[in-house]
Amino acid sequence: MNQLKEDQLTLLTELKSKDLNLNQLYLNPNNPRIMGKKRTERIEDSRIIENAIQTSVNLEIIKEGVSDIVEKVLKLGFLKVDRIVVRKIKNVDDKYVVLEGNRRVTSLKKLLDEHTKGIRSLSYDLIDSITNLEVLEYEGKDEQIEWILQGIRHINGIKEWGPLQQSRFLAEMYLNKNMSPTDLDEMTGLGRNIISRKIKSYFAWEYARKVYHGEVEEDHYSIFQEVIFARPIIHKWLLWNESEREFENEESFLLLLNWYIGDEEGNRKLYRALDARDLLTKALLKENSNILDKFINNDEYSYQEAKFDLDKKKAEKEAQQDILDLDQRLEFVQNAVGQIKTLPITDIVEQKNKKDDFISSLEELKKAVSFNLLTLKNTAEFEEQ
Repeated sequence: MNQLKEDQLTLLTELKSKDLNLNQLYLNPNNPRIMGKKRTERIEDSRIIENAIQTSVNLEIIKEGVSDIVEKVLKLGFLKVDRIVVRKIKNVDDKYVVLEGNRRVTSLKKLLDEHTKGIRSLSYDLIDSITNLEVLEYEGKDEQIEWILQGIRHINGIKEWGPLQQSRFLAEMYLNKNMSPTDLDEMTGLGRNIISRKIKSYFAWEYARKVYHGEVEEDHYSIFQEVIFARPIIHKWLLWNESEREFENEESFLLLLNWYIGDEEGNRKLYRALDARDLLTKALLKENSNILDKFINNDEYSYQEAKFDLDKKKAEKEAQQDILDLDQRLEFVQNAVGQIKTLPITDIVEQKNKKDDFISSLEELKKAVSFNLLTLKNTAEFEEQ
């Protein structure tokens, strides 16, 4: 039996039905769905009921979106089929923090507040259904119960979360519940390889917060998931240590963060994660080491200049390959001869605005053909002597 199924069986014995008033319920600042957006540290029970914290969490959840729940409650009332899960706040009388159902509680509080302010008028029966609630109280001792509930009750729900919240959830289950990427794939359907990348990316994000001189925020998370661990050549360059969960090539890692987030003066060289991925994927190739060295050592050498040099070098390489491919060139010439022989002269003459362009192009072609033909003939005559 895997860990998630064991948790399910244990949880069934630790949930008890309880009648509570909406005013007794407090939104959870440690809610996995929003954790990591503005807060990364766990809020202790003693602070959960603080007005500023509750206001902040309420705004974050409303920003995530609750209109679907609000409309459903207005139409059908608050249904008790899928009950809210709470636990008692430690050392506080008759107050409970929501473990599962924070969006629903936010929606109910929003409706009641709008009724109180006269923004909308609710019927007595609707007010009664959203204020007097039958909930499930968790009586267990597991400090990670929020994460367990997400795993049990939201099998595919985390697909709707932001990338950082998804990765944090997966990392928590991996660390604290000993669930492998395969187990997590069975639970979420995200795919084992994607899950492995998300877990590594979260650990790297946490590591960055320890070693970087500035703030590493949610908006910066894409550099880990979409760049570093999306391309093996990049995380190999940075020497990711799986067991220590850190980059052994810390100097280059900090350099990358300076390019993307900003150095101590706020200067940046890379403004998009995709730019960082495309540049490094090419610049880290052995044949482009001179361009990478210049990008590292020359503060004035921009991303656009480096990209131009990489593209130019690639074009020169491809041109050289084309020159060596004589069979392909011969086929091209033969096809061109066919195209020239079958030009629709009558149509061209009638299109006066195109006629001069054709004449100019054919004149250029004539010069190029004459030059190459003369060169080839002279070379042949020289070889015969």
